[in-house]
Amino acid sequence: MATSGKVSVSSLSLKEPHWTLAEKSPNENVFVSRDGDVVGIELRTEETVFKVDFNDLASLRSNIRMGFGGAGLISADIEEYGTGDAKVRGVAIITKLPQLPAGMSYNGLIFLPFKDFSYSLYMRYEEGGISGAREAAVLEPFIASGEVKLVVGAAGAVLDGFDEDLYEPSLRGHLVRNKAEREEFDGQFPDHPLSKLRACLRSVKESLQIDRIVLEAEQDV
Repeated sequence: MATSGKVSVSSLSLKEPHWTLAEKSPNENVFVSRDGDVVGIELRTEETVFKVDFNDLASLRSNIRMGFGGAGLISADIEEYGTGDAKVRGVAIITKLPQLPAGMSYNGLIFLPFKDFSYSLYMRYEEGGISGAREAAVLEPFIASGEVKLVVGAAGAVLDGFDEDLYEPSLRGHLVRNKAEREEFDGQFPDHPLSKLRACLRSVKESLQIDRIVLEAEQDV
């Protein structure tokens, strides 16, 4: 680990041989895994603009909803990165956005905020081919149990009870997390973009190497 000098984008890296540095620039590096995952690491060397109160997760999630360009929030959780006692805190975020002409893109972000700089680790997975297959495959048991109801109205048929935002149960709309997007279904759909994204987030957490200059930086932002 580096012990002196200025923080740089290379003060964070992903372990070889699973990850390979594919692109390098002064403020952004891109890593590619043996499985084809692509993760960008970006450094911003100014005072953190997006303030994070690690003790107020509800407000943090509310700020994410407002600040991510209308994306639907799948999850946002505080995580620790590093090994042993040498760890930093960050926020692991999953959002979704509709694609044209159809389907969703699932976007992952690990945000590591510090007083005078911040790191963003980002990844993106898109639905290809036929979209909605995961939803269709898990829907029947929910309808059979009565947990989800097919309601036919003037605007057509809608699924009542299929949307279930993790943090705001009253929210509705096509960008609200739905029951099929629960993590428990990832094993049934390993090639689905959301399943791949969650697996990538786990791999990054296990593989992330953090130089000491970052581990010792002030993080109460």
